[in-house]
Amino acid sequence: MKHKIVYMIVLLVLMACHSSDNTEHRGKKMQTMRVTNLDSLWISGDSLTGEGNFFILDSCLYLADRRVGTICGFSLEDGHLVSKELRKGNGRNELPSFMYFYPFRNKPNLWWAVDGSYVFYTYDRVKKELKNHGRMNFGWNERGNVDFDSPSWYGLMEMSDFGVSFTYLNDSSYLIPVNVMHRYIGNHASDQFRKGHIFGKLNSRTMSVERVFGRIPDIYHNRPTTFFDFFHYDMKGDTVYVSHAIDSLIYVYKYPETLLYTMGYEGTGVKREYTETYELMANYRSDVETVGMNTSMSYVPETGLLLRTMLTNGFTYEEGKTILQVYKDEDLVLETSMPDYFQYLGYYNGKYYGIRHISLDMEDGQMFFVLYSFRITRK
Repeated sequence: MKHKIVYMIVLLVLMACHSSDNTEHRGKKMQTMRVTNLDSLWISGDSLTGEGNFFILDSCLYLADRRVGTICGFSLEDGHLVSKELRKGNGRNELPSFMYFYPFRNKPNLWWAVDGSYVFYTYDRVKKELKNHGRMNFGWNERGNVDFDSPSWYGLMEMSDFGVSFTYLNDSSYLIPVNVMHRYIGNHASDQFRKGHIFGKLNSRTMSVERVFGRIPDIYHNRPTTFFDFFHYDMKGDTVYVSHAIDSLIYVYKYPETLLYTMGYEGTGVKREYTETYELMANYRSDVETVGMNTSMSYVPETGLLLRTMLTNGFTYEEGKTILQVYKDEDLVLETSMPDYFQYLGYYNGKYYGIRHISLDMEDGQMFFVLYSFRITRK
């Protein structure tokens, strides 16, 4: 009995010593669901360049075509072009240029855009009004000693190929994803993952980023990478889910940054052997073509499911093997292979939708986008 008491005391001391390092991991693997009715629809890309980003809203697939400055809507039912909004230019309802163009994740009738100089726009799709809010101000001119709690060391998160999400907090502020600006940190690179942040609060009236917050997980502390530092997030009320590009875990926070627990499992066949370095863009091409990465994550309030996609072994024009994971609460209830280059976009009227990330270019010069739809049902 005496030995048991001593053992319990030692165990409790060890648990106390490591409690700050060991976050609770929740969930189990239980394949109770499956993908059914997987279908594809080819959509003609004639007169479009295909350079830009896609999103799903209501009954339409939208392509924000960067080169022509137009937002084209295609019917989810038959792929026909049903709308064109905005155009390139400097007049009313014209965009000179943009890098990203998306609806706010929780306010779908208000769309936002950012150009290469961080000039910020919103578009009210009901009133058909485009508004230029001026340049986003991170305070770059105010940099002194490196202070990772200051917005002056950050910029908008890059890697738009796999989506960028803004959240409408209220009439005066937006939640935006941010990254440390590598070119500014010099010899302090080793601190960026230990002290850096992932979210910014943007004042929608002044365009100033007022603060930065949120954590960068330990995997980046231990195995640094300057390229695969992008992430995806979504929210359910004040619960925030975050999935980083090279991390098998999903981090669950109470907004704004209280870590509650982790969940999630590594995808089958996903290779994570990226170059560990603080050097900017080191081995960029070879890593992109050989390293698996998480490419989307989205919570579907209509079904209570959390969907995540991963490239298993890199991204080339010859191969883009993708798997889909589905979580119910914290449990992994489905993992399956999807068509090559599959990128999940959204849910509408009982179906889940995704797009082929690379267009199909025919020998006769025609270009097609491939839209996928499917259902998730119990086995």
